Amino acid sequence: MKTAIIINAEKRALDTKAKHLREEGFILGSIYGHGVEATPIKFEYQEFRKAYRETGDSTVLTVNIDGKEVSTLVHEVQYDPLSDKYIHVDFLVLNDKETTKAHIPITITGLAPAIKNLSAVLVAPLNFIEIECLPKNLVKEIIVNVEGLKKYHDTIHVSDLEIYSNKDVTVLTPGDAVVVVANTPKGGIDALNKAQEEGAEEKKEEGSEKEAE
Repeated sequence: MKTAIIINAEKRALDTKAKHLREEGFILGSIYGHGVEATPIKFEYQEFRKAYRETGDSTVLTVNIDGKEVSTLVHEVQYDPLSDKYIHVDFLVLNDKETTKAHIPITITGLAPAIKNLSAVLVAPLNFIEIECLPKNLVKEIIVNVEGLKKYHDTIHVSDLEIYSNKDVTVLTPGDAVVVVANTPKGGIDALNKAQEEGAEEKKEEGSEKEAE
């Protein structure tokens, strides 16, 4: 069972100046959704920063409001345009017993032999996979290892991903959708072969010139 990621928050009086709260190390926010009226809140900047790094936008972040814990997803984050610091966060409250939809980001890992040995170009059309499941089964990211892509046009589809066969999760992105493919270099295989032949010919000529010297 995953350990819950929790931050502590307090209800915020609307007449309190945001500038003063931020100077005291707080972030302003609001929380709304299942069973909770839209409520302005405040919470410590560093506590949220650490938690958000673990959960991202697609994993449950538990918010403790005055002693009551609720499961949420980070719905929207606003940043200061100069410092890039968090200044406001919206939390969407979930029902732990009802499924929810989420976009899970894709993270590519590994070095494809097709890139290393054939100069293939890795193309990844999807940035995320859409799923539906209970909140407890949400994941922060989907890691896709490309070390199995050995030849041109080797492809990983959504249906090849481990999450696609997870009985606790419904993948809404079509199974035949391409996650990543090893494409040929610009001009295709013929252009690559021609370039390699020309390169070999140049080396051969250089060798002949040195022998003549």
